[in-house]
Amino acid sequence: MLAGFVPQQTSLRVQIADFLRDSILSGRLKPGEKLVERALAKSMGVGQATVREALQVLEHEGLIFKKANTATFVTELSSEQVAEIVDIRMELEPKAFVLAHHKMTPEKLTTLKELIRQIDKGVEESDYYRVSQNDRAFHQAIWRMAENETLERILNQLCIPLFAYLMVLMSTSRSDLKKRVQPHAVLIDLLQRKDDAALAKAVRDHIWNSWFRFLPSETKG
Repeated sequence: MLAGFVPQQTSLRVQIADFLRDSILSGRLKPGEKLVERALAKSMGVGQATVREALQVLEHEGLIFKKANTATFVTELSSEQVAEIVDIRMELEPKAFVLAHHKMTPEKLTTLKELIRQIDKGVEESDYYRVSQNDRAFHQAIWRMAENETLERILNQLCIPLFAYLMVLMSTSRSDLKKRVQPHAVLIDLLQRKDDAALAKAVRDHIWNSWFRFLPSETKG
């Protein structure tokens, strides 16, 4: 049972989402742990409906998931599941980057550069949540800029749990973000050049380098 929740002035939904997110990132709530709305509401002294709203926020972030529309669990991926997702992502995301490249504008580049600035700031401050949220936002911006709704939808469904799980792994292990977070500058540089092949390769390298140590040994050959 969780303890230590203290109501503040912001909305309860936001407070509870923040509290549960911190509980996941600190390891108090473990990957794969079952979350029961009624028990959470009782332990925090709030209504069950408010807890449900907070859980929806965390589900959107990929930190939790519902199984068969009943039980809710903290996101957990096996190394085999990570390998499967990474394998598919390495096929699909380069396509999104190339499509976005063809539709790139100075305004879009400014948006992407600001997201990278936020990632870098999070790395400097060892802020796992800030790094993960802006990293995800950077990639989601690319998927959106590709202007292929089917591809964007597939990548969102595929990758959001992956981003969330990486954040949990780094946070609970207190990973050095300066060593773990892959730089995005090379991707920005290639988005401004006329070399689709180099861009696609850089995207695949970026994904691989981010997840290499979490993959089963037999997939690393």
